[in-house]
Amino acid sequence: MSDTSVASTSRPAAPFAPLWISAALAHGADQIAFAAIPLVAVLLLGADAADMGALNMLQTLPWLLLALPVGVLVDRLDRAKVMAASEAARAALLALGAGFAWAGWLSLPLLGALGFALAATTCVFSVGAQAHVPSLVPREALAAANARMELARAGATAAGPALAGLLLSIVTPVAALLISGVLSAAAAKLVRQARVAVAAGGKRLPRWRELGAGLSFVARDRHLRPIAITAMGWAISWSILVTVLVLYAGRTLGLSAAAIGVMLAANGAGMIVAALTAGHVGRRMPAGLFIASGPAISVAGVLMVSPLVGGGVVQAAVAMFLLGLGPMYWTVGQTTLRQTVTPPWILGQVIAIQFLIQYGSRFIGALAGGLIGSAYGVEAAIWAATAGFSIQLATILCSAVPSLRAYEDALT
Repeated sequence: MSDTSVASTSRPAAPFAPLWISAALAHGADQIAFAAIPLVAVLLLGADAADMGALNMLQTLPWLLLALPVGVLVDRLDRAKVMAASEAARAALLALGAGFAWAGWLSLPLLGALGFALAATTCVFSVGAQAHVPSLVPREALAAANARMELARAGATAAGPALAGLLLSIVTPVAALLISGVLSAAAAKLVRQARVAVAAGGKRLPRWRELGAGLSFVARDRHLRPIAITAMGWAISWSILVTVLVLYAGRTLGLSAAAIGVMLAANGAGMIVAALTAGHVGRRMPAGLFIASGPAISVAGVLMVSPLVGGGVVQAAVAMFLLGLGPMYWTVGQTTLRQTVTPPWILGQVIAIQFLIQYGSRFIGALAGGLIGSAYGVEAAIWAATAGFSIQLATILCSAVPSLRAYEDALT
C-alpha cells in the first residue's frame, strides 16, 4: 500500500468542511443560473439560435481570457477572501439581472454581459477552491479531500439540471435567478469560515513575470507536463463525442428519446459513484496507476459505444457510466499530484492552467466534432473521438506518471 494512502479513519481538518459545503452551494447556484439564463433569453427576450450560440460563447470566454490572471490573483491574496468576494459578487449580479428582467430593462447584450460576469466569478471560485485545499488538510488527506470536493461538483452537475428544470417549472426564470443568488450568498458567507493563516511560501516574482511562472513550471515538470497533454486530448475527444452523441444515439443506435435520457443520466451516475469511491480505490492502488486508470476507463467506455460494437440502451448507458467514472478518478488523482508537487506560491496559476486547457480544448473539440460530423458523418466523428481517447491514454502510459507508487515520489 502506498505510504500516501489516506487511511479509512482519515478525515480532512475541521476548516475543510465549510469549503466543500460552500463549493456544493456554489456549484448548485451555477447549475440553476446556467439553466435559467437561456430560458430568460428565449422566453423573455425572443433569442434565436445565433443569439444562443453567442450567449454560450460568452459564458465560456472568461475561462480562456481570465484563468491565468485569476491564478495569479488567488496566489497573491487570501484565497478564502477571494472566493467569498467572488460568490458575493455573483449573488449581486444575479439579483441585478433578476431586477432588470422584472423591470423590463434586460436586453440580450446585457444578458450576455451577465453570463460573462457570472462565468468569471465561477472561474475565480473554482481556481481558488482547488488551490486552498492543501492549506486546510494534511498531505496524507489530500486525496480524500479532493474526492469530497469532486463529490460536491459531481452532485451539482448530475442533479443540478434536473432540480433546475423542476424549479423552473414552478417559478419564473427571474425567480430562479434570485434563488441562485441566495445560494451564492450562502456560499460566500460559509467559505469565510475556511480561512487559515498561511505563510507566503517561496520567493515572490515581479508581477510582470508571474503570468508565465505557472506555465514554465508545468512545462518543466516531468509529471505535470504529460498530465496537461493528456487533459488536452481528453477534453478535445470528449467534446467531439458529446457534439454528435445524441444524433449518433438516435440515428445509428436507434435509441428512443427516453433511452437517450437514460444514457445521459448514466454519465452523472458514474461521476457520483466515482466521487464516492475514489478515496477507497485510491488507497488500494499505487498513485500513478490510479491516475492512469481514469484515461483507461474512458477508452473502455468510448469503445463500448463505438460503431465497431454498437449496442442498445444498456450498453450505451454502461459506456456513459464509464465515461463519468474514469474522468472523476483521473481528476482526483491528478489534482492530488498537482497539489503535492507544486510550490504553494504558484499553485493557483498551475491549477488555472489546467482549467484553461480544459475549456480551450473543449472549444476546439466542439468545433472539430461539428466539422467532422458535417463532412463525413456522425460515425466518423465517433471514430475521431475514439482515436483521441486512445491517444490520451497512450500519452499518460508512456510518461513517468504510472511508475509513481506514492504522490510524494514525484518530488524526487
